[in-house]
Amino acid sequence: MVVKPHPFNRTRAEKLLRYLDSFGWSLFIIRGSSIIFSTDQPGAHPLLTIAQKFHSGLAGATVVDRVVGICAARVFCHLRAGSVIARTMSRTGWDLLTQTRIPCFYQELVEHIRNHTGTDICPFEKMALRIPAPVRLLREMEKKIKRAEQAPP
Repeated sequence: MVVKPHPFNRTRAEKLLRYLDSFGWSLFIIRGSSIIFSTDQPGAHPLLTIAQKFHSGLAGATVVDRVVGICAARVFCHLRAGSVIARTMSRTGWDLLTQTRIPCFYQELVEHIRNHTGTDICPFEKMALRIPAPVRLLREMEKKIKRAEQAPP
C-alpha cells in the first residue's frame, strides 16, 4: 500500500526550526501556542525524558527536533505525536511517520543517521531497526545510556 505524505505548512515548519535554532535547543514540543517541553541535550537522552514525562501521549502536539531517525520516529509514534518537524530526517524515520499517518516535515532527508564521528550508523538507529517494539526499545535505550554514563571517561 502506498501512503501519501500529509501536506505540511512549510512556512510554519521553517519558522519553528528557526525558533529551535534561536534558543539553541535540540528538541522542543509545542501544543497550540504553548511550549510544553524543551531541551538542549543532544543525542537520544531527550527521547527517554519525553517518554517518561508524557507517558499519556503527545496527541495534538508538534515535536520539533534537529535530527529524526527511526529511533526518534518510533518514540514519537508510540507517544502519538500530532506532527513532527526535523532539520534532518532519515528515510526510515520518514517512512514510519508517514505509514502511521503522522504529518512530518524535514529540510534534509538522509539514508541513515550517523554516529557522532560519522563513521557508522548511529547505535540507537541500529537498535531501533532491531527492536521495533517501542516499550522494549525505550528500556534498551535506557540501559545503553546508563552504561555510557557509568563508563570511565
